[in-house]
Amino acid sequence: MTMHTHGPFSEFEMANRYIKAILAFMGIEEVETIVAERLDIIGEDVEKIVSEAIKRAQEVAKTF
Repeated sequence: MTMHTHGPFSEFEMANRYIKAILAFMGIEEVETIVAERLDIIGEDVEKIVSEAIKRAQEVAKTF
């Protein structure tokens, strides 16, 4: 994971908190966030990262 979801700068990640706040306002309290990070880092296996995120989304969808 990068510093956006963990570490000293994680508190600056606003998009996920915003979406959760809007959903909570509409009565949706249970939200599962699937993160695909490091896609912009040269040398990272982008296809693997995206594939793992898709697999995780499919697992979450089964419990929806």
